[in-house]
Parts: sequence; C-alpha cells; structure tokens
Amino acid sequence: MQQINKSRQQGMGKWSWLATIVALVFVATVTLRMAPHYVDFKVIVGIFDRLPKASLHSDMSRGDIREHFTKKFRVENFQFKVRDILTVTRDRDQTIVNMTYEIRELIAYNADVVLSFAKERIYK
Repeated sequence: MQQINKSRQQGMGKWSWLATIVALVFVATVTLRMAPHYVDFKVIVGIFDRLPKASLHSDMSRGDIREHFTKKFRVENFQFKVRDILTVTRDRDQTIVNMTYEIRELIAYNADVVLSFAKERIYK
C-alpha cells in the first residue's frame, strides 16, 4: 500500500485563490453589464407580441406601426429611435416588421462587447 505524503497535499495557494477571484469578478462584471440589455430586448419582444395581429396587415399603415412602437418605447423609457431600429416592409399579401439593433458595451479600458439583437415578424 502506497503512503500519502501529507506535506505535499495542500489546498489552493494564494495565487490560485487570486486567479479564481479575478475570474469570478470578471464574469460577474460582464454579466452585470450585459444582463440589462437582454431584459430590454425581452421587453421589445413583448411590444412585438402586443401588436394587433388580426388587423395589422389590412388596417394599420407603416406610420401606425411605428407610432405604436414609439408610444410603447416612451412608456418603457427606451433611448432607441424607432426609425433607426425598425423597418416595415409591405406588399399585397403580407407585412414584415423587422427590428435590428446593436449595442456596444464597454467592459474595461479598450475592451468592448458588441451585443446584436434582431427580431422579425410576418403578418398576413
């Protein structure tokens, strides 16, 4: 039977603890900076879901759809301009509402994270 040398088996050293703490702080920082943007995107998807589906293609014009989003963005206190992120394409059979935007979030010094969001709905 092999004997275990207890003097060689130790827990994490100070440098291992430091590296672990730095990694956890980095992950927490990135998460806390990116999470609000994902929450905002979920709210925008909710605004998409509140569009009146039955009458959208036949009754609402492009301006009416943009006005719907403008009012909801004002209520939710978004800083986005509806004209910059929303495109409405219409033809005889369908209306396509497409929302696309990017956010650049500073992480540290010259390191940025770019978040890209897109949602498209087709109404007939």
